[in-house]
Amino acid sequence: MLRALSPNWNSYGSQPITEAAIDALSNFCVVPAGDGGIQLEAHFGGKYFQLDISPEGKMKAMFLSDIQAIGSKDPASEGGSE
Repeated sequence: MLRALSPNWNSYGSQPITEAAIDALSNFCVVPAGDGGIQLEAHFGGKYFQLDISPEGKMKAMFLSDIQAIGSKDPASEGGSE
C-alpha cells in the first residue's frame, strides 16, 4: 500500500514514500498484550521504542536510548508518556 502512493498523494505536494522509510518498518513488531491490549516495539541502533495500547485504547510510549537500560531502569523515568 505505501509503495503505491504516488507524488502528491495527499493533494498538498507530498513526496512518494521512500524505500528506506518502508524498509525501516521491518524494525517494528506488533504483539498482543496479556491484558487485551497491543504492544508495538522496535529495536534499532542500540535504541528501543515501545508503544502500549490498552484495552480501552489509551496509549503510553517509551523510548530508551540505551537498550541495556531496559532491565535496570524505571521506564517512567526514561521518557515514557501517556
